[in-house]
Amino acid sequence: MTNDIQLYQSLLRSWEVCSEKGISRDLKKPLLKLSADELKTAVKKSDFTNKFNDFMYRYLDTIKNVKGEYCFLLFNSEGYLIAQKKRPGSTLCWSEYNEFLEPGVSFYEESIGTNSVSLAKLLKRPVHIYPAFHYSNKLKNWYEYCIPISHKNKTYCYISVISLCNPIMNALVGLVELLSINIYNESPQINYSGFEDPNLSHKLTEKQNMILGMIAQGFSDEHISQELNLSLATVKYHNQLIFKKLNANSRVDAVVKALMLNELTFYDLYSQHAQ
Repeated sequence: MTNDIQLYQSLLRSWEVCSEKGISRDLKKPLLKLSADELKTAVKKSDFTNKFNDFMYRYLDTIKNVKGEYCFLLFNSEGYLIAQKKRPGSTLCWSEYNEFLEPGVSFYEESIGTNSVSLAKLLKRPVHIYPAFHYSNKLKNWYEYCIPISHKNKTYCYISVISLCNPIMNALVGLVELLSINIYNESPQINYSGFEDPNLSHKLTEKQNMILGMIAQGFSDEHISQELNLSLATVKYHNQLIFKKLNANSRVDAVVKALMLNELTFYDLYSQHAQ
């Protein structure tokens, strides 16, 4: 991230564009928003709104233990917000951003200044930005990660997660990436491309599935080693293979992805391990 020269160059250019267009750093609300009829048409034209809402309904609960305030958003190909889902129970903390998170708002830079969606559009790849990267002072508490859903140089939509005041956890990134895979797999318009096979978990061995279940219950590597009568080095080796097969960056990320792929159930998270 810190060595992403292309991102920094694009960031500086975006700030220049915002300045040239006379966008105030102190803007209080988005400058572009669809009318009610235009929004209705945009949602109707999108194949992804129902998929987004269904995915969030099914899986948002799997990350309920992730601390902080976060919000998932879906944008159409033109950068207009067409669906969003906040962390269950979070309302007041987002109140000052209500006008920015209303369906129909444009997230392109001519509307709210530099943000992850505008940079993902420019770079045509996933973008992770920090609060200081925002042009608008209003958004200086936002951490953002955005994935453009593209195929053969055509962008179909954007999926983003915003974390308020706290860096984005790997579990949130993992959920966005899995939603992206879900859209690729299920959309009749897009051929599956650009991601690793989401069913990699079927390649886990019986021993690795056992270790993964114990990781889900919060067992340390040392505890797993004792329970399964394995050396600590062997447990760590299996951990590396599990992470690789699930394309996970951490223990939490591995558990989240295993839940999504039905390799783990909620029972596995709370049951006592028994050999």
